[in-house]
Amino acid sequence: MNYISMEIAMRYLMGNTHIFSKIKNSFLDSYKNFENDYLFLVKNKESKNLECYIHSLKGISLNLGAYKIYDESNKVLDLLRKGVWDEDEIYMFLYTLKNTYLELEGLED
Repeated sequence: MNYISMEIAMRYLMGNTHIFSKIKNSFLDSYKNFENDYLFLVKNKESKNLECYIHSLKGISLNLGAYKIYDESNKVLDLLRKGVWDEDEIYMFLYTLKNTYLELEGLED
């Protein structure tokens, strides 16, 4: 299953592969501890901090062509903003984020 669409990324970045590489590498560096960070927020039910974390991921996701994490971000953000704590949706987000990260990590510059 693909978590990254280069077609979407290039559409958002107007075909600039150099910018894609910079954003990708920044993402990989910024979120290298995402699993621990994310699980800490979930374990402690820090919904506001989790909301900020997910919102920042959502913001960069389409520039990377990460359409699945964008969709999952929207679902979880909508629930959190309504005050709904749905652990199944939250863990689905984490699963998608992990696979997105791994796919990005495997892309060459």
